[in-house]
Amino acid sequence: MRLTIHAVHCALPEDDHLTLRRRAAFALGRFATRVEAISLRITDINGPRGGVGFTCLARVRLRGSASEIIATAASDRALQSAMMAMERVRSGVAHAVDRTLAMQGRA
Repeated sequence: MRLTIHAVHCALPEDDHLTLRRRAAFALGRFATRVEAISLRITDINGPRGGVGFTCLARVRLRGSASEIIATAASDRALQSAMMAMERVRSGVAHAVDRTLAMQGRA
């Protein structure tokens, strides 16, 4: 499971990077054999002007599947928006895995 974090128009402290890595391992750890890559794109809505407002786009690519699970979240803090997006994408991965198992007759 490969995790990529991109921060656009904002600086993400190293502590936040570590927190997001731990959160990804916790949220998607039970699907580690099925998840190929996770991408988080955290964007400061106001850009270089400053101000408060962040969005996070989370993408998960599953092994053996051409589709991606995508979730977004917005918050006044960068880390919080990423954590919310991670939780939403976890739910999407769980649903996709359950659906795959049901189609294979294993559920």
